Amino acid sequence: MTAPNQTCADRLEITDPKIAVLFIKDHVSSYLAQFIGVEITLKKAAAQIGAKLNVLAYWAARFVKLGLIRVTRTETRGGSAIKHYQAVANEFIVPIALLAGFTTTEILQITMRRDYERFSRSVSAAGLKLTSDWHIRLYRDDWGHSTPLEPSTPPQSLAPRPLHDFVYVTMPVSQAAIFRHELAALLERFKNAAQTESGLPRLLMHVGFVEDAG
Repeated sequence: MTAPNQTCADRLEITDPKIAVLFIKDHVSSYLAQFIGVEITLKKAAAQIGAKLNVLAYWAARFVKLGLIRVTRTETRGGSAIKHYQAVANEFIVPIALLAGFTTTEILQITMRRDYERFSRSVSAAGLKLTSDWHIRLYRDDWGHSTPLEPSTPPQSLAPRPLHDFVYVTMPVSQAAIFRHELAALLERFKNAAQTESGLPRLLMHVGFVEDAG
């Protein structure tokens, strides 16, 4: 068995555009993340994310070639050589200037997609606990048209309705700044209220507040 070598940098800034574009591919980022901060075999890494072993082996070979991960040691088991891998850094930094061909809006949407999809699944599940009877309402107002998803009948469940709404309001900048400050403070208070006891429900808060760009 080769000697372990787990020294890695705290962070690595990507400078190659061909490598940078890999970081906005959800599956590729997920594969690479399995090697960050831990020494791990391909079999275990694949099992953690439900990936096919041959697929992860292909990407691991690419990551090694690109200098993103490395083989830390090789262990012999039953006559077979088992390689252990680890990322070369505890975090990777990708300047968006390297992502040619993508608008800043597209980059934002791509990077937020994983969390937003999880939030949407959670909102949908919570909504169905209230009632299975929902409808889409189409209407027009001063801002254009809107298509909110609403319960068709009053919910029978006493479970709280998930908060997932968009509200457009006109007001002076000074007044808007107060609301922004209060929302930011609430978000910080929510993060700081986290508890570590086992068995507690995991809650997801998403806060958005910005001047409408139209």
